[in-house]
Amino acid sequence: MFQLLRTTLGLGAAVAALGATLPTAEAQPADAHATSCFYTTQIENTRMSDPRTLYIRTSARGFYRMDFSRDCDADANGPLIIHPFSNSGQICSAIGVDISVRETHQRCMPTQLTRLTEDEVAQIPKKDLP
Repeated sequence: MFQLLRTTLGLGAAVAALGATLPTAEAQPADAHATSCFYTTQIENTRMSDPRTLYIRTSARGFYRMDFSRDCDADANGPLIIHPFSNSGQICSAIGVDISVRETHQRCMPTQLTRLTEDEVAQIPKKDLP
């Protein structure tokens, strides 16, 4: 009997703690740049706009910007090799992908992957669009 009461009280405390955290999570604003995943097979084109910014266009009519922590010398040395660490072909974040320049094998260090809105895509100069 005592064990049953103790289990019931423990479950009640767990439910109360969960209920206390839910309103806080709901009150947080949604990120305007929610990153969604895409597969490498969906990549239609890429373009380096500068040594630290890569734009990606996918077949799902999505545009992404990948930022690098240091210069990635792809313009002078050929195309990039984009390979997710998980071998699933799916890219959901900059941390989960390995990017290197095909000719020199230079590693490019991605720091952020951002799905762009239609307004942000419209602001990209035409020469930089993938």
